[in-house]
Amino acid sequence: MKMRNISNLIILVSVISCSSVNLLGPPILPSTKLVSKKKVALVGFHPYSTATVGNELDGWIDTPCKSEISQIYGTDLKSEFFKGRRNVQAEFRAAYPEKTQVISSLSFGEPISKYPAKGWNTDISEENIKNYMDFSYEFISAGALPDLCEVFDWDPQTKKFKMKKRDVDFYIVGIFTPVFSRPTILGAITFAVSYPISFLSLGIIPLTQQKITRSYFRVYDSELNLIKEVKAENSFWNLSAVWVFPSERNRVVETYSYDPPVWEKDVAELEKVWKPE
Repeated sequence: MKMRNISNLIILVSVISCSSVNLLGPPILPSTKLVSKKKVALVGFHPYSTATVGNELDGWIDTPCKSEISQIYGTDLKSEFFKGRRNVQAEFRAAYPEKTQVISSLSFGEPISKYPAKGWNTDISEENIKNYMDFSYEFISAGALPDLCEVFDWDPQTKKFKMKKRDVDFYIVGIFTPVFSRPTILGAITFAVSYPISFLSLGIIPLTQQKITRSYFRVYDSELNLIKEVKAENSFWNLSAVWVFPSERNRVVETYSYDPPVWEKDVAELEKVWKPE
């Protein structure tokens, strides 16, 4: 009995002590910064964090703009139940876009916060505003609210949404998916095969899984006419073992979603197909 308890303890310690890394390679940076007179506001491009909460948006609906949009599109965050495995507890989690942006792969553009809003742009059609909101809500639901209300505001007199006026030539919206990590077909197979082997080897033989990223980018002119739409899809390998020593760049911090460096390859795809003239 004592030997069995000791064996179970050894297995438990080995499993818990496994570290995980994302095999990503060096940072993806543009060779030079693009010199252009065109001003490009970058909206979105947010990685995600997750928390053990319900799917109702907590404390984010703090302005009339957010309130009005949520009444039309809903207050649900992207949420998912996880059954649990290894040292990952079973729980229901919701994904929140972080305030940071993954834009270091681009040679152009600045966060929209760098361009102050002054009044309203009244030349924008209601159809363009609706199409813009539909696109954002389609992928991240109520997680889109903070960014939408950076671009728009609610006019209580006309009871309509209006676009904030900025000295900008283009708006680029970047949305990363999946919000929660997903394996490729190959990744699901390698996980199923390597999991029992890794467990029985006490984490010496690594647990491996290939995961997918799929991001969507839209380029709009200053009046929200759609100029370009880009879809980027990439994959990377995740590895867990007792002998793994993660670096700052490839360590896994967000267990349920993806850490910021994972999205760099998708953003680099945008750089390849569109630049301001």
